[in-house]
Amino acid sequence: VWQQVFSLDARYNTHRAKNHPNFRTLYIRRRNQLLREFGTNKDSVQWKQYLKSRSYLLQMKYGTYFDQISLRRQSARTSPESTITHYSESETNTKEGDPKITDVSMKTIGRSNTIAENYAFVGVHHIFDQHHAAVTMLKFANNDRARLCCISNDATVSICNVLTKPPRLECILKGHRGAVTGCDWSASNDLLVTSSVDGQICVWNTSTHNCIRSVKDVVQAELLSCLFHPVNNNFVVAGNAKGQVEVLNISTGIKQRSNIGGRILSLAFDSNGKILWAGNDQGHISS
Repeated sequence: VWQQVFSLDARYNTHRAKNHPNFRTLYIRRRNQLLREFGTNKDSVQWKQYLKSRSYLLQMKYGTYFDQISLRRQSARTSPESTITHYSESETNTKEGDPKITDVSMKTIGRSNTIAENYAFVGVHHIFDQHHAAVTMLKFANNDRARLCCISNDATVSICNVLTKPPRLECILKGHRGAVTGCDWSASNDLLVTSSVDGQICVWNTSTHNCIRSVKDVVQAELLSCLFHPVNNNFVVAGNAKGQVEVLNISTGIKQRSNIGGRILSLAFDSNGKILWAGNDQGHISS
């Protein structure tokens, strides 16, 4: 019956946050995800009761009621709001998993305000919501389709496994005191390096989820980017807000610096690790 619940939510979606179509899209995605995840945890009787209760509450909140006859009449007028239906006891006995339910839901969602909003719903795999501020970078582990690193302005780093069913959050790494600005996996994926506006480079063990090395920027500047050396993962490169590119030896903690200017926002090595490219906020790319 969870498909019917989703269909109900989709039909009321045009009434929800009318001036914020992006919020409506995000809401219906999240509802779809939760209903799919927990759809097998309740028996059909519970789902039917939930469907009736939710239908009643939505009608009370949005002040709209349509029976089946009025729905058919108004559907000819192509009004998006005429898709709201009151669920009777007989309707909740529809065979669970009926493809018609999903089809109706998708058609309803398709009546969104823009083409972009319509197609934004297609192919949603999962929605993670573990962070409380902007997520500024995502990076998959090397040659690994499962583990995804997420960094956020809430000063935390998370690692998710996107191939489990359902996808799950593996860990949240806490140690920075400011927004996290960059991350990179080591070649073997056993280490993760992160940079932050707190001026720290942190190196994490991805198995134990512990911070095994934390080094403060020598000139106490914000660190805006970081990168492992592709051949020798004992070396980490970082770019700071004072235009300096720093090379850190993880074992000794010793740094070397080069001045480029501007704010170093991006870093990239060539495949053999012999040439480093750095981009700054002034539009310059140096090697």
